[in-house]
Amino acid sequence: MIPNTPRAPGTSRIARGVRLPPRVARALDAMWRRPVLRALRRAVNEGDSEGWLVGGAPRDLLLGRADPDLDAAISADPFQVAAMLARAGFGTVVPLSDASPRVARVAGRREI
Repeated sequence: MIPNTPRAPGTSRIARGVRLPPRVARALDAMWRRPVLRALRRAVNEGDSEGWLVGGAPRDLLLGRADPDLDAAISADPFQVAAMLARAGFGTVVPLSDASPRVARVAGRREI
């Protein structure tokens, strides 16, 4: 889940009550410090919604692999979140589907 607020180092959680091994918790903490993920978290939280990193990106980020494309599922309007990311300088909004499920992409140096 895209956390609403950053946690203290070493205390990242995947689900309530689930403690992660310290190495994994440190990797998650480092992952959330990346500018694009901070911007995504802000955009999702400003819409008072929830979001999840999906696909191979969480695995690749935890393994330290170079800049994967980021896929997120969010409960907010994806076009609004994409527009916020575009305004923050992460690329250009590309609407992919206006039908349910609505899908948007931010095309830039890294696809979101």
